This record gives sequence, C-alpha cells and structure tokens, in this order.
Amino acid sequence: MPLGTKLQKKVGYKPLITSGIVLMGISLLMLTRLNQSTSWISMVSMMIILGLGFGLGCLSIVSAVQFVSQDKAGMASGIVNASRQLGTCLGIALLVGTMTHTTNLAKDAIRKDSNNEIARLAIPEPFSTTMKTDLNHALNSETDNNWQVTLKADLKKNQNRRYSIVQPQNSNLKKVYNGTQTIKCSYGRASKQYQDSMEQLILGQKKMSTAIADTQDTQYQLLFELIKSNSNGAEQLCTYENDLKLLSQQSETPANMKKEQLLTMLIAVSKIGLSPAVQTESQFKSQIELLSPNTKSLLVGQQQLLDGQMALLAGLKKSDKLVTGLNQIQTGLYDIDLERRVISYTTILRNSKNTNLTTAYTDTFLVAAIFILLFATAGMYTDREGEFHEDAKE
Repeated sequence: MPLGTKLQKKVGYKPLITSGIVLMGISLLMLTRLNQSTSWISMVSMMIILGLGFGLGCLSIVSAVQFVSQDKAGMASGIVNASRQLGTCLGIALLVGTMTHTTNLAKDAIRKDSNNEIARLAIPEPFSTTMKTDLNHALNSETDNNWQVTLKADLKKNQNRRYSIVQPQNSNLKKVYNGTQTIKCSYGRASKQYQDSMEQLILGQKKMSTAIADTQDTQYQLLFELIKSNSNGAEQLCTYENDLKLLSQQSETPANMKKEQLLTMLIAVSKIGLSPAVQTESQFKSQIELLSPNTKSLLVGQQQLLDGQMALLAGLKKSDKLVTGLNQIQTGLYDIDLERRVISYTTILRNSKNTNLTTAYTDTFLVAAIFILLFATAGMYTDREGEFHEDAKE
C-alpha cells in the first residue's frame, strides 16, 4: 500500500486498483497450475504477485473515503469496514464450500483408485480389507497423518493369520514358484508310489508270516499225532538209537554225516513226543522250539522286519521334510511378491492422493480467480470525480 499511495499521485486510483485485481486473478490462475513437481521458487513468485495485487487492490479502501467530508468520515469508514467484513465472510463461505466439495470429490477418487488397484494387483484377504479400513480411517481423520506407518504395522499383524497362497504375479517369481510346484508334484507322486509299494510289501509280509506260522502249526500237529498214535514208538526209538551207533562206527563221509544229523533229530523229536510230560500239541511245539531255536527265529525275524517296514511307512506319512521345505519356499516367494504388490499399491495411492488433493486446491483457486477477474472492471469505478469531488475539497 505505501507504494500504491505514491503511485496514485501520478496515475490515480483507477489503474492501480484495476491492476491489483487483475494481478490477483493472474496469480490465482497461475496457482491452478500447481502440481507435485512445482518448485518452491515458482510458489514464492506466485505469492509475490498475489501480494502485490492484493496491496494495490486494497487502495480501494482509501479511494472509497477520500472525497467524503470530515463530518461524515467516521460513518464512511464504518461502512467501508462493514462492507469489507461482509465481503470477506461471503468469500470465505464460497471458498470453504468449494474446498469442502472438491476435497470430498478427491477422497472419493482416492477410494476408487484404491479399490481398482487392490483388484488389479489381486491382493488377498485379509490384507485387502486392512488396506480399505486404514485408508477410510485416514481419509476421515483430521489428526492421523501416519497412514503408511499404520498400514505397515497392520499388514505385519495380518501375516500371522492364514491366507491363501497362489501364483505370484511377477514373471520371474512365477517361474521359480512353478518350478518348485513341479518338483513338489513329482516328488509327491514318487513318494505316493513308494508308500503304495511299501504297503503292498507289508501286506505280503503279513500274509507270508501268517502262512509260515500256519504251516508250522500244521507240521507240529501232524508230527505230534504220528508219534502219539504210534504204538511201537518206544521200539522205533530204540531202532533209531541203534542205527545211530552203527552209523557212528562207520567212516565219516558227507552222506553218513547227513544221515547222522537226521537220526539225531529224529531221536530228539521222538523223545519229546514220547515223554509223559508232553500231553498237548502246544507243549510239544514249545519243546521243539527249544530244541531248534532257528525255527522260532524265522518268525521273530519276519515280525521284526514287518515292524520296521510299518514304522518306515508311518514316518513317510507323518512328516516329509522335502515337501515342507518346498512349501516354505513357495510361501516365501508369495510373500515377496505380495510385498512387491503392497509397495506398488502404496506408491500408486500416494500419487493418487497427491494428484487428487492438488486438483481440489487448484479447482478452488480457479473459482477464486474467476470471481476476482469478473469484478476487475469494478476497479474502473473506484475513483469519483466531478461535483461531489469539488464539494469534498471545500
């Protein structure tokens, strides 16, 4: 205003006030070009132009009362101040209403962009719900400015919850994921075949053990009945013993040694069968097993082999470290891809927020510029001359 007061003595109020209004309109039009890349030097230049225009435009306050007589100066000053306050209130109401409307439009646009990005990036539950909830809270809050910090903390909490694992979107990660899946499927088929073969082997071992046991029981039963039912068993035993004595006196040839072993076994079995203490088939069987431990060892060995095979099969079904490791690799690949998508989401949403909120401000500046420029012609009527001017000088 001091500069304007000096200039008005040379050019008058009309061109100065009109120039001030035009400069304010031009600066507001320049502010409508704001964007994220606007430098601070440009902002300062716009503010200087706006301040220069405002200073020149405020000369209308002086111009409005300069020709009023002294006895009416107080009343005129009051009217000017009241008009200025009323205009300020109306201007604030208009701009605040415009700003509120454009800000709401910007919030709706940000929500729409958020939903579109969540759908495009295929972000699964519960992460997508958390993103929408945190965004709505940030847009509706007047104090929470740490949306990204809050979102990061909430997403970490969601990692402890179960969520579906699908193919990564990144092409390189997808190749590794698919390769891991192929290995897991191939190993799973081989493991299944091995388990099936092991089950068949176990089934065969059980059948063979049962058959051996049944055969031995049948043999014991037949042998026991033959010995007990033979009325000449004692005489037959003596014959075996005499034959063994005669055979022992002969030369030791392989054939004689084999006959000697056979006679020894027949004598031992006959003694067990003819013994008064052995009256049942089970007693006969237990005595024979004591006589020949190898007979029982065969069944015991087969049972131990069967137990080992069943334990191995149970271990295969219970835990598979290779499959577990492959699953962990796939989960890690998906988490890496999910983190990449979340970073992409936050970057795009940050750009959307900056763009839409900047648009809200620039639209408000545009409305203000239009209204100011519409009243630029009023500056040509701010300096009165003529009869009233002459009366004021008297």
